[in-house]
Amino acid sequence: MPAARRCAVLPLAALAVLAAWTLRCRLETRQNPHEGSMDCRTCHITRPEPGGPNLFARDIEALCRGCHPDVRLGRTHPVAVAPTFALPADLPLDWKGEMTCTTCHFMHLDTRRPAGGTAGGLLRRATRGRRFCLECHGRAGGLPGRRGHSLAAGKAHEARGFRVTAPGSPLDRASAACLTCHDGSISPDTGNVRIGSGIWRHGPPPGRSVSHPVGVDYRPGRRRAAALRPRAALPAYIRLPGGRVECLTCHDLYSRNDHLLVVSNERSRLCLTCHEK
Repeated sequence: MPAARRCAVLPLAALAVLAAWTLRCRLETRQNPHEGSMDCRTCHITRPEPGGPNLFARDIEALCRGCHPDVRLGRTHPVAVAPTFALPADLPLDWKGEMTCTTCHFMHLDTRRPAGGTAGGLLRRATRGRRFCLECHGRAGGLPGRRGHSLAAGKAHEARGFRVTAPGSPLDRASAACLTCHDGSISPDTGNVRIGSGIWRHGPPPGRSVSHPVGVDYRPGRRRAAALRPRAALPAYIRLPGGRVECLTCHDLYSRNDHLLVVSNERSRLCLTCHEK
């Protein structure tokens, strides 16, 4: 090989080696945090043995929240409850017959893959999102009354109406998922298609409907409307993903309030949480 050509190839080879090393380092840092240097007795009474009882030191939910304090049990799938229908065998209940975090997640899942299973989040199956929910809730008896709403199963809803006003400012994934059922013009299989922010009309057709922006930045909105409270003054239950007003700002899939509101709107309580008047 001519010297000039060899000199050109060597830097490329060095870059390839560096890229491979960088990728390896990143994969290693994403390895399952429940393995390796973590002491088994952080969670278990004694060091687990294959086929042994492997008892936990505390309830699983308490153990998980010890490292995941940001998870609010009231705003996630119910745990410490006995399901009213049979679950697949690979989604186990605890010794009391109740659901726990480990019904859906397995902390020791295939550590040869970065961050656990193929779907991420240490899920026990290779599906995620709505499809993962349907692994249980798609079975006979798997839609327990109004709680079935929380998996956005695509059942018929009265048409409401979403109007995109800013195509270049996409909604977050949660809001887009809401609209796949609540707006007849948006497919539930949008995949990576981005839906722009806009205005959502709640309730029946014009005359009795209430409109509200979705996917808009709260801070610029506050500058345009001085009647909005500062973001720092809002309670914790008002979520602004990425600093923006989204469906989950006012609604909680696991709420027991009417319309799945994060807090009752009796006497406009929810509205007045952000709006001063």
